Amino acid sequence: IGDKTTVEALRIGSHVSIGSNCTIGKRTVVGDCSMIEDGTVLPDDCIVAPFTRWTGTPARMVGELGEGFEVLMQQVTRDFYE
Repeated sequence: IGDKTTVEALRIGSHVSIGSNCTIGKRTVVGDCSMIEDGTVLPDDCIVAPFTRWTGTPARMVGELGEGFEVLMQQVTRDFYE
C-alpha cells in the first residue's frame, strides 16, 4: 500500500498492489492478485475482480493481469522481508 493512501475496504486479497494517493472506499472488496494504480479512487461498495488492473477517478478496470503477476508479487513480498 503506497504513501498517502486511505483504505476503508471490507477485504483486501493476497498479492495486491495498491499505489500511492489512492482512496479505497467503504465495503470495497479487492480480489487477489489485483493492481490499483497511483491516484485511483475506488468508490464505496466496489468489487475488484482477481487478476485485474484499475485506475482513474472514479476507478475503472483497464486490463487483466496474467498469472505471472502472482509470482511477481510473491517475490516482491519476499524481497521486502529479507
